[in-house]
Amino acid sequence: MLSTLEGLAQSQGLSWSKMDITQVKASVNHPSAIEVKGTLKGPYPPIRQMLTHARLNHPGLTLRSLIIQRDAPESSTVVAQTHLVWYLKDGLPDLSASATKGVR
Repeated sequence: MLSTLEGLAQSQGLSWSKMDITQVKASVNHPSAIEVKGTLKGPYPPIRQMLTHARLNHPGLTLRSLIIQRDAPESSTVVAQTHLVWYLKDGLPDLSASATKGVR
């Protein structure tokens, strides 16, 4: 899952400068989920393409929030703070240290 997001970002020439991952156990009202809060950096069109591709091709993935900032009006590079939630029907996977490079 996480490697899928990283691969999509890399294929668009984007970089993740930060990625925080939280596992949320299932409750009576909600399925289990993985929350991914990350910061993407790059031009806006590739960020939009990456997020659109991820949502269309991965059932259960939702975009909870997106904050986009630009350092200067003339800059083509933006910083996008994302909060993605991947709802899981089969429970939580094992996110061992080897599978979560750069994860806190």
